[in-house]
Amino acid sequence: MNSKEMAKMGGGKYAIVGLICLSVSTCFLATTSSAGIWPTDLNPANFGEISVVMADDASDGCWTNLGEVETYAADKLRSLGYTITNKPRSGSFSVMVNSERLDSGKCYGNVKIQIYRPTIDNGLFGYLEVADRGGIFTGYDNANSLVLDYVKKIADEMLGQSR
Repeated sequence: MNSKEMAKMGGGKYAIVGLICLSVSTCFLATTSSAGIWPTDLNPANFGEISVVMADDASDGCWTNLGEVETYAADKLRSLGYTITNKPRSGSFSVMVNSERLDSGKCYGNVKIQIYRPTIDNGLFGYLEVADRGGIFTGYDNANSLVLDYVKKIADEMLGQSR
């Protein structure tokens, strides 16, 4: 059905927007995920110290276990042999959640975990992303268990790289 046919039926531009929203919402009923670990040398022996960083951009109680995730991530990294630090210019295991609550009472949003390695190239300091995992979600009471699952998955992938 094109926009002219919808306008004849009385829907106009609002019906088109509604149809698009319906189409988009049915695409994200559960979760989608992406991942990437690029270097084959991602292991504690040549990575250096790493900090665990939380970025909370969730509202309405859609992510409430930040402390648990931070502790879990640090424990996972330690179990892989990494040294956890709070020093600037160290590596970074970054967990970001962006989420809000729908009128239905369920949360939607995205989780992004990125690992950065500090680097110096021609005297210029910067961070190189060496791994990421994340995805989008909707229909959950909160993102708590999803975030823990993503941390576990990326830690398991790091273990595979360090063998």
